[in-house]
Amino acid sequence: MMKLNFAIVPLLLLTINMFGIERNDLPEDSKTILNALKDELERNLNELEYEDYSKPFFIAYNLSDVRSHQVISSLGATIASQPEHSRGNYVRLMVGDYDLNDENFTDRTSQGSYHNDGSLPVPLDNDYLGIRRAYWMMTNNVYKSASEKFRNKSEAMARKNLTREDMEAPDFSRETPSKYYRMPIEDQFDVSSIESKANEISSVFSDYPEIIQSKVFVIYQNSTNYFVNTEGTEVVVPKLFYKIAVVAVSYSKENDMEGDFLAYYGDKLEDLPTLEEMKADARLLAENLIEKSAADPYMESYFGPVLLEGKAVPEIMFQRLFSAGDGLIARRNALINDTYKGITNSTKRTWEARYGNKVISKELSIIDIPSLKSYNNIPLFGNFDIDREGVVPPDSLLLVKQGILISQLNNRTPTAKLDKSNGHNRDYIGMGASSFSVSPSNVLIKAENTRSHEALKQQLIESASEDGLAYALLIRPLNTKGNFSPLNFYKIDVETGEETLLRSVSARKLSSKNLSNVLGISTTEQVHNTLYSAQGNTSFSQPKLSGVPVSYICPDAILLKDAEIEGINKPIQRDGVLLENPVGLSK
Repeated sequence: MMKLNFAIVPLLLLTINMFGIERNDLPEDSKTILNALKDELERNLNELEYEDYSKPFFIAYNLSDVRSHQVISSLGATIASQPEHSRGNYVRLMVGDYDLNDENFTDRTSQGSYHNDGSLPVPLDNDYLGIRRAYWMMTNNVYKSASEKFRNKSEAMARKNLTREDMEAPDFSRETPSKYYRMPIEDQFDVSSIESKANEISSVFSDYPEIIQSKVFVIYQNSTNYFVNTEGTEVVVPKLFYKIAVVAVSYSKENDMEGDFLAYYGDKLEDLPTLEEMKADARLLAENLIEKSAADPYMESYFGPVLLEGKAVPEIMFQRLFSAGDGLIARRNALINDTYKGITNSTKRTWEARYGNKVISKELSIIDIPSLKSYNNIPLFGNFDIDREGVVPPDSLLLVKQGILISQLNNRTPTAKLDKSNGHNRDYIGMGASSFSVSPSNVLIKAENTRSHEALKQQLIESASEDGLAYALLIRPLNTKGNFSPLNFYKIDVETGEETLLRSVSARKLSSKNLSNVLGISTTEQVHNTLYSAQGNTSFSQPKLSGVPVSYICPDAILLKDAEIEGINKPIQRDGVLLENPVGLSK
């Protein structure tokens, strides 16, 4: 059984760490950045106005200072080693007030509402006036666009005799200002050591001439995010993160490219597996890919019971619960002003209408616990103290109780059921950049009426047999130390129990709906640290190196009753390369 109980969750929250430092303890460079942002912010709030435009009532500035280094290695040689220093910027400005402003509105009758009177890059050094100049110009452009949009919104509502009382919720939530500072992290990237490790891992593929392409990516990212707004919030939050991807590509029988990848993540190098473990994983990756490439492509469409094991459970099923609108992330339906229909509400489906109703199996409950630092002595990626808008998340947030939808994650854009932010607008770690999105943190999936893994597998075979199927399907990740490993699809003969590895299979039709009809859940659990991304699409050409750090504490197997799995259409036989890989030639 899952060991964490809702009744004892508050006790765990004693581990929360809201102890920052004082503003005066920040280094002078950080103070310069904060002062520049705050001074330009106040000047624009107090003095910015133009003709018949309304004055802004809210402005927020964000500056992301990102120092990164990417190393790429292939067959034991460094092919790229590139440091980068970049600064991202973001301006949010609203015209109107908290109840009704320019946001949550789409105007399809106008091509305007966008201005670009020039742009100025944020300087990489801490030039007080240079930073102010960059935000001055950005604020100018955002203000003009917001003012026009608010005017169009107000006029469209007036034509329909709509008032602010007719809106489903205020346009912006009121939150308590926060001041939270943490010390920026000094660079600690040892280039020569990292290049050496990357080369050693990539050299593994020299033993496999069937692997036609292979690369190892190591990405170090040291960012400090500065956020200020006109309500008085000031936040300085650093983040250090390492990412490693190991990519391998081979040819299939049809001379089509088949590829897989491994990914490792950690706040520090010590969090990652050892060099020898990653080299062993690289060998498993190569051998598994070679085996799959030699298999016939799966050309069928399957509908029946499917057993998910290990990391496939959170990667395929529980990540999909956190989609915007029709999932556990709230989405505001914007007003739409259309040339032919006039002003209407967006008709996009959301889960808000399902509050208090069943959304998944009654055997499952879900709680988000931002403050939890570790579980069973395993560090958790998802813990955080304060979100990107300066909102402190609640100690814990019950999302689903025994299958019933209780709440969703959100930001400062209210919806009909959520008029306050629950502080989940989190830092998104990209490829040398930093942004933010509403995302989960540490997600506990509590299961009831569980059974052993062996019993689940037997039930899988019996259920498929009862449905008149010749085989059942199982999805199992490659057994590596990676945070992300290739997901292998197997068909299991219902008569013999024999497992056959499949190639060219897609689970894209699996969705959160499949969690409404669950045949069984395993007794044993797992902790899975990964990167959450709303897009969710990854491949060997785009390995999973971007997203929000999250952690899942969940069962390590789940049996779905009626799931749809299909083969991926492949092109006809292609001409392949004419000579063998020189890696395979005798030296």
